Amino acid sequence: MAVSSAQAIKKLGELLLEAGFLSEVQLERAMEISRKNFQSLGKVLVSTKTCTQADVNNALEIQKCCKLDGMSGEVAVRVLQLIRAHYLAPTEALEKVGWLGSNYNPHQEPESISSARQLLSEAGEADGLASAQKLEALADAFFEHKLGARAEVVYQEALKIYAEHMPDAAIELASLLGKLSRLAGAQNRPDDAKQLLSQAKACLEENGQSNSKEYAKLLHLAADMHISQKNFSAAEQHYLDCFAMLEPVCGLEDSHVLDTVRRYVEIVNKGKKDSSKSAAAAKWREMSHESLPDKVTLGELLKGSRLVSERDLTASWHYSKETKVPLGRAFVDLKLITEKQLQMTLRTQLLVRNNEINAQLGIWLLLYACQLELELDEVLELFQCVPRTQSPLADELKAASDKMQELEARLPPSHPDLAFAHAKQARFYFYRQQYVEADHHYKRGLEILSANSDVAAESLIELLDHYAQVKLALEDLPETVRLTKMAVQMRSKFYGNESVPYAKGVEKLAQVFCGAGDHHTAISIYQRALDVREKLYGTEDAELLPCLELKADCHVHENGLDVAETMLDRCLAISQREFGKQNAKTERIAKKLADVCKSLGKADKAKSVMPSQLKKNTLQLRKDNLF
Repeated sequence: MAVSSAQAIKKLGELLLEAGFLSEVQLERAMEISRKNFQSLGKVLVSTKTCTQADVNNALEIQKCCKLDGMSGEVAVRVLQLIRAHYLAPTEALEKVGWLGSNYNPHQEPESISSARQLLSEAGEADGLASAQKLEALADAFFEHKLGARAEVVYQEALKIYAEHMPDAAIELASLLGKLSRLAGAQNRPDDAKQLLSQAKACLEENGQSNSKEYAKLLHLAADMHISQKNFSAAEQHYLDCFAMLEPVCGLEDSHVLDTVRRYVEIVNKGKKDSSKSAAAAKWREMSHESLPDKVTLGELLKGSRLVSERDLTASWHYSKETKVPLGRAFVDLKLITEKQLQMTLRTQLLVRNNEINAQLGIWLLLYACQLELELDEVLELFQCVPRTQSPLADELKAASDKMQELEARLPPSHPDLAFAHAKQARFYFYRQQYVEADHHYKRGLEILSANSDVAAESLIELLDHYAQVKLALEDLPETVRLTKMAVQMRSKFYGNESVPYAKGVEKLAQVFCGAGDHHTAISIYQRALDVREKLYGTEDAELLPCLELKADCHVHENGLDVAETMLDRCLAISQREFGKQNAKTERIAKKLADVCKSLGKADKAKSVMPSQLKKNTLQLRKDNLF
């Protein structure tokens, strides 16, 4: 490659001076002697013992590369410094900087390089933009073949064209500066790499391109520099900044956004691995509590993944406090999130607490799962992130899977023991919130048990109840109702229509309709269960309380406040007699009754059932409520 016309060739003295082989004073003295005695500068430097003959010969050899092959002065100086510092031959130093390659022949270049040269020659000099683009393509080809020094020279030529003729081409300028920065980093020149990267970022910022994909590439490059220096926390911050900048502009599915998340996952795992290499590091982490799992609350996950707002969070917290229900259930009750979203959030929180992922990655998991309607496992695969265990149940699940394989090898496909093995494996999947897998195993278990007439009723009913839970978690209401009705029919067949198991089964069916918002149907079903309990326990027994209170709640939803008031009066009387006025259950019922009375305009009654001087629960009362 001939030298560019815009590129000045450094003289022998300049090369030796910039390479640090002599000082300015020594160079001036040698040049003066050279002029007076009509001797070449090289001979003077050797005769005055300013430089060795080897230094001069090496400089002359490298100068030929500048004249005949287009090497820049900066690269020439770098090669000379390598020769002296590491006692290398010129060809070795040229290979080290990437001017020559072990398999590179300048007279028989690889196809990609020769093709790029041909396109460059066809571009001509009329179109500056086309020439710059073709130069960049040629440099890319050099870089691909690990000829870094040649790539650097060509990148610099392209950069001059952009800077002189197209100064407003901020994206192109920043891209070239970024590539030069990457080259400098690969050649172990961190100061040059940082300077070039700063120039690239400034170029985009000055032209209002700080939210562009090109800027994201520069942030990735900055993170790579931090990684090379094992500064993982700084690299993580660069990826966080990059995601926050790109996602609103490009969307979650953009390749640059996904690449940012994947790089973040990689660096987090790399940082964990690197920080645990020595016993001393492990001891330090223990002392500084860095080995403790990353903590994140349910509210932080939901808010970070944009499922709820700060206002929603506050409302749910107050609702949870007033009704004594868990915060997660409060979000669902207030219809801020679905049951499926709650289960995904709980599973994500479990992964964070088990130190499988950090809190930030947990937020991204939920964000992608909810926005793109994916399962958590699908998002983990999208991020190329495989947690070590997924949950503490991994060992139990593996044991259940091994047992399943062992039974399948020696038992016929319709054997009841296989059904129970399927059910056990499904239960572990359910605990891990892997509902699709749980559904598969419960379905197979139910098929096997249904084909066996001698199976115990309790086993079949239990499987139906658990299978219905999975369908409810998958928001498959028709199947949930069908399975729950099957369980009720089984209870009716084996225990009778006036048994406690039958009443419990009917109540579960009512809860399904209630959770789906069909309170009208739920009321009639609760009444069926209530009739059975009244026949078994009488009309004033504490065993009636759960069914009475839930039925009253349904009437409130259906605006049947008069009926709800009567039922809550009955509940309150039973609870006060059985548990006392200061019991948490009693207070909960009294609070509901007071709210109903207020809605009916019965302020005096509301005040009497819930006096204003009543204090909040004591610690013992809270324990009673949990019980």
